[in-house]
Amino acid sequence: MQQSITVDIRIEEDESDTLVHAVLSLRGDNFEATGRARRNPTTSPCPWWRGVGRRRALSNLALQVMEAAQHKIERFPRQLRRASRSCGPTSSHAGRRR
Repeated sequence: MQQSITVDIRIEEDESDTLVHAVLSLRGDNFEATGRARRNPTTSPCPWWRGVGRRRALSNLALQVMEAAQHKIERFPRQLRRASRSCGPTSSHAGRRR
C-alpha cells in the first residue's frame, strides 16, 4: 500500500535570518511547526546555514507527529491491543525460544 503525505512549507529568508513554517494535515490531525536559523553577522555566508531553519521545522513537525501517535496508542483499548497480537501465527509454539 502506498500513501502520499503533503507538508506545506513557507520559507521567509533574508541575508541573516531564515524562518520556516511547516503545516501537515494527517488523518484529521493538524500539526504546525516553526524553525528559525540566524547567521552571525560577523561570519561570511555559507550555503548550509539556510537549511538549518528547514531542518528545525521538519524535526519539530516529526516530533509532534510521533507524540500524537504515542498518545493514540496509549489510549487504544487494551482488549483491542490483545486482539491485534493474536493476528500472528496460529501455533501456540510459534515465536517461543527453546
